[in-house]
Amino acid sequence: MLYHHVFLSSLFTSVWNWRSIYLFSSIMMIVSLFAIQKVLPQEFKQTTKKAFKYIDIVINSLSLLFKNKDVRIYSIYGFMVMAVFSAFWNNISIYLSDNFSLNQIYIGLFSLTGVAGVSVSIFSNSILKKNKI
Repeated sequence: MLYHHVFLSSLFTSVWNWRSIYLFSSIMMIVSLFAIQKVLPQEFKQTTKKAFKYIDIVINSLSLLFKNKDVRIYSIYGFMVMAVFSAFWNNISIYLSDNFSLNQIYIGLFSLTGVAGVSVSIFSNSILKKNKI
């Protein structure tokens, strides 16, 4: 699911500027805020008496990180996936831009081509078994 980050960021960078990605993210967060408030049940809004402070939520999340082994494992997995993904696509983008003079839209299309290859590889085992190759 990370492929859309590369394509969207390439599209925004080529059409506007790289800073437009941050503007788009901010707008989407505000839209998400209103969508969550709209979808949240009215009973929950009325029965919630205690206001949660942000620091309490952060402390609670950190305590879960230390107490629950599954949270630690999945946090490490998520960190490693994002680190590898970011390192890979930053290097690929610079390489494609410098050596092949590709602009950001073409780099985004290149990433979608890679996604198509990965998607096909998921089914390659069953296709090869059917064709007995």
